[in-house]
Amino acid sequence: MTLSMIAAAAVVLASAAGAQPSDRPPRPSDIPLTADAAVEVALSRAPALTAARARAAAEKATARAEGRPEEPKLIASHEAGHGAGRTQMALTFDLWSLIGAGRRGRAGAAESRRADAVLAEAALALASETKAAVYAVQAASATVVLLRERAGSFRTGGSDVETADAEQAALDADRAEGDLEAARSRLARLMRVPTNSGWWTLAALAAPADAEPDAGALAALARERRPALQAALAAASAASERARAWSSSGAGALRLGVAAEKQPDGSRLAGPAVEMDMPLFATMVPRLEAADARAAEAEARAEDADAALTAELETLRARLAAARRAAGRCRETLIPARARVAAKTGSREAASALLAARLEWISALRDYWTTRAALEGAVGGTLPETDKKP
Repeated sequence: MTLSMIAAAAVVLASAAGAQPSDRPPRPSDIPLTADAAVEVALSRAPALTAARARAAAEKATARAEGRPEEPKLIASHEAGHGAGRTQMALTFDLWSLIGAGRRGRAGAAESRRADAVLAEAALALASETKAAVYAVQAASATVVLLRERAGSFRTGGSDVETADAEQAALDADRAEGDLEAARSRLARLMRVPTNSGWWTLAALAAPADAEPDAGALAALARERRPALQAALAAASAASERARAWSSSGAGALRLGVAAEKQPDGSRLAGPAVEMDMPLFATMVPRLEAADARAAEAEARAEDADAALTAELETLRARLAAARRAAGRCRETLIPARARVAAKTGSREAASALLAARLEWISALRDYWTTRAALEGAVGGTLPETDKKP
């Protein structure tokens, strides 16, 4: 995964059409509060994402260092007595370190890709959570409006039944107000802005799309773009390359170089130098076994990540379809039927049933858009074009 791909993944859920990067994070007063705008603010201000970015930079630097050959070793000594002294010097390189540099370099590159993918996954998770928080505020706002209207329709000071009904309606509205404040606080925390920013007026929840995205298209996009899967695959690649590098190191370190010595009489001697491990205790065997085991574990984790992604997509797609059907049923059948009954009878029971149907519709819309945000996170970005309305 290239740096450009990581940058795209980090903002893919936040980029509005035609948006351009700026030198400073947008302020709440600069843009209207939409789901995409909220994500843009959250991504630019989140300390957790800043920490993840720093951690990725550290891991990439470590991977680059581990991918390079071992530094040469210089040994020097000087011996002196009553007469002239003797000087010895030797410069050696680890042969296996040089031979395995290519594999360690490829392992380091894979580790760097894994670090980038982990960072992108953190950005996607934050984007999905922020979008869900926006939809929760929208749903809570719509609920408060309905319950306040209902509370205002009751007469106070009448019979005990009327008084009790009015108080119950007011209590329901107060609870809804509390839920709205909690939803606002959660969104403000994600965006790192004050709760009283003054821009909490949101548009109503939009109607669902006409159909769910194609399952095959979702799976293909997820395998191509989902950072969590890319991280698992990169980790498996790195572990495999490191295991091969270990296997090429033979019985241990083998250092080759050149040695020079200055004799007391002033003459100089020079020649090859060899330094190697003596495998008396066979310590390399368990190290090789450990490297192979780590490679096998990483490959198994990559397979498990792929299977988990498939199951996640299937579950979210099914939940999205159920929420869309529920919203459509409420809007097209249930609410009109309840409205006709309320108009004909004028009873409180019919009015309460109509209110419950409207609240069910709001709940279904919230579930749809929240699930859609989770599905976007699972896919690794925006959903296929076929999911959009004409």
